[in-house]
Amino acid sequence: MPIATFTLSTHTNCTEHGAAYTLSATDAAPVHGLVFTDMAEHQVFGDGFAQRRPMVVFRFFGLTIDDQQMGNPRATVQFNPEWTGRTSPTRAISLGEPGYLTVHLGHPITTTTGTERELMVDLLAAITAEYLTDERVARHRHWLAELRRQDTARELGRIQALEQQAHRRNRDARAAVDAAWSLLQSVRKQY
Repeated sequence: MPIATFTLSTHTNCTEHGAAYTLSATDAAPVHGLVFTDMAEHQVFGDGFAQRRPMVVFRFFGLTIDDQQMGNPRATVQFNPEWTGRTSPTRAISLGEPGYLTVHLGHPITTTTGTERELMVDLLAAITAEYLTDERVARHRHWLAELRRQDTARELGRIQALEQQAHRRNRDARAAVDAAWSLLQSVRKQY
């Protein structure tokens, strides 16, 4: 199916791992507006544990499909490895791993005709294919890993402070026990 043309707008979306695309209608694909793309992750489950895989979040501004104002809907496109069993018509490779792109359209795009939904699915898959580069995925994964490391370092610091407080309370409690024992011994000697 034909898709609307899209051009990268490098200075519009200033998020850490985002981009923006201007959508221009063609005769076969009457879609126009502006869309912000941002990296995210979703979890896939295999072998009894969860793994993170890339996902692209789309936020539209002034989206129009076939002269119908759609407003500012959202959509996501998830990369699902082949082994998850989730398939779609759009194949993709992310960091050398083969898989599929799964498109989730938001409201009101879901209320459009089947042809218009297919048009949007194809458009989002095409933008994702350009946007979801191995370098961007790796940079985003590194950024998230660093955030998680910082969170765990802060939590470790908090736990270490609690441990030090507990050691002080334990030391004070032992001193109180020793003092009470000494008192007990001195009382026993008197009688």
